[in-house]
Amino acid sequence: MSVSDNGRGISPQFLPYVFDRFRQQDASPTRECSGLGLGLSIAKHLVELHGGTIEAFSSGPDQGATFVLVLPDNIASRAADTDGPDARRAASV
Repeated sequence: MSVSDNGRGISPQFLPYVFDRFRQQDASPTRECSGLGLGLSIAKHLVELHGGTIEAFSSGPDQGATFVLVLPDNIASRAADTDGPDARRAASV
């Protein structure tokens, strides 16, 4: 699965750190945005707990970014099995 946007993008120098907690691409006192917080760090941790990987790609500033998530087949198929209407109906019985 992948998610892409056409937003601010990520500089090549910062890509290795994009999943770090509270990491900021621009740490100067005049920066426009705050750090990334915990969201990407938590996402990576959860994906790795399930035996998967998550990676970030970007061609640089103002070029958007793509995040690619890969889960093992047994996890992906189990998630598909629990997302359908039959699974919701069974859970409500």
